[in-house]
Amino acid sequence: MPTHARRRRRPAPVRVLAVAAVFALLLAGVPLVHWWDRLAPPEQLAVSASWTTYLVDGSEGPDRSSEPYLLTGSAPEGTATGYLAFEVPPPVASEPLRAVTLRVRLSHRATSLALFAVPQPPLSAAELARTGPPAMGPLLAVARPVPGTIYDDVAFDLTGVVRESGRYAFALRSPPMDGDGRIVAIRDSQASPRLTLDWGGDGDSSPEAAAAQRQAMRPAPLIHRALGTAPPALPAGAPTPEAPAGSPGAPSVPPSGRIEVGSTVQVNGGGWPGAYQRADEAYGPVEMFRVFHPGLPPDWPGSAADHAGRTVNVSFKADPEEVLAGEHDAALARWFASLPTDRDIYWTYHHEPENNIEAGDFTADQYRAAWRRVAWLADQVEHPSRYATLVLMGWSLEPASGRNWRDYYPGADVISVLGWDIYNFDYQQGGYSAPPVLFDRAIAVSRTEGKPWGISEYGGRRVDGDEAGHRRAEWIRETTDYLATHPYPPVWVAWYDALIGDGEDYRLIDEPSRAAWAEFARGQG
Repeated sequence: MPTHARRRRRPAPVRVLAVAAVFALLLAGVPLVHWWDRLAPPEQLAVSASWTTYLVDGSEGPDRSSEPYLLTGSAPEGTATGYLAFEVPPPVASEPLRAVTLRVRLSHRATSLALFAVPQPPLSAAELARTGPPAMGPLLAVARPVPGTIYDDVAFDLTGVVRESGRYAFALRSPPMDGDGRIVAIRDSQASPRLTLDWGGDGDSSPEAAAAQRQAMRPAPLIHRALGTAPPALPAGAPTPEAPAGSPGAPSVPPSGRIEVGSTVQVNGGGWPGAYQRADEAYGPVEMFRVFHPGLPPDWPGSAADHAGRTVNVSFKADPEEVLAGEHDAALARWFASLPTDRDIYWTYHHEPENNIEAGDFTADQYRAAWRRVAWLADQVEHPSRYATLVLMGWSLEPASGRNWRDYYPGADVISVLGWDIYNFDYQQGGYSAPPVLFDRAIAVSRTEGKPWGISEYGGRRVDGDEAGHRRAEWIRETTDYLATHPYPPVWVAWYDALIGDGEDYRLIDEPSRAAWAEFARGQG
């Protein structure tokens, strides 16, 4: 009994030391650090946000820093962007900083949460309210909350972003597809936003070991998703969501002028370098390439669409339900972040969806909504010459198709360029279609919509009796002259260089046809 009594009395000096340590920290100018975290083992430190606030529709004020929630996405007055800032103190350990994690508590309403750097942080929420939104830095991470929960603790890996002491600020955005996202922002609450810095004193502390540990922690560069299952997909027949936060109100428009002449590029059993060389030899030098990815696109550098800095129209496919569930947010955001800025990139989500929709693979509503989500991800990364390009069949504009092209159109606020796949309609009748028959509907739709347009696939097989290709060559000259002299010309035209099966040969392998196409290319050079 006496021994136990003495043990209960011993903590008194420890409490005195703890209180003294707290006052010492306050005098040292570190009031933003939880005192109980400072007294934790020195290899970890949790830093609370110095201030949080949000702005609506990119305008200034009022100061919302005292509100208990930090809103992102849909707000009663418009679209909200959340902001939060941290004052990171000097290190408390001599070991290298191994990991930095931003933790926020998010309500279940948001399907996706994007985190951006703010390179020049305001001093306070009041200053932000007066001056309006600061310049946005790069996209750092995308997280997905767990569906069906009231609150979800979301973690962003900021290792390598927070490197030393100083002021750091971040912006949070979410697409308003399911209402708003609410970040718990009550100061000094265990649920408030905080940065956790981990020096990890145990084990190998070399820079190489620290880098290896960071790499092991990261599922992919730049983008890190919260753990959990995917949120529910958009139900069949659901209405198309409104434009997500960050979608361009006025999409970027490519420069007008001469037509860039190119061709499609397909490997056909070889490698990509050989495919590009064949295209240059047959149609070149080619100014633009049309590249197809049957699934998600690989990152740059190393992408099949990456060739000699030339213009490219690159398409990829992903199931709309999976896109709407957020399953590909990380991969697509990483891909958009990897795009080079030294060329024009016309990107296309799921070209020619018409037959898939008619077959019941997905609905037109799902397709349009998925397009908008992918476009929102693209818009989170600034790029001087990246253009969202919807590619449809030229046949879908014909009354005989029974289609309405607007069923596939995600909206003028999303699409920058309209692309059309146009082929010789009169092949079965042994003839070549006249230029107005081929192009006038596509031109009229594009012009009425106020969008630049391109021909993503242009082709025509040699008809019976034209084995030498002389008639096709004249048809190529007639149609390309029509495009080149039209008051609303396309920004590019890509010949469909493909052999399909044993009989459908669209390649320009005869000398007359190849010479006619070369004349077109030289005339636009």
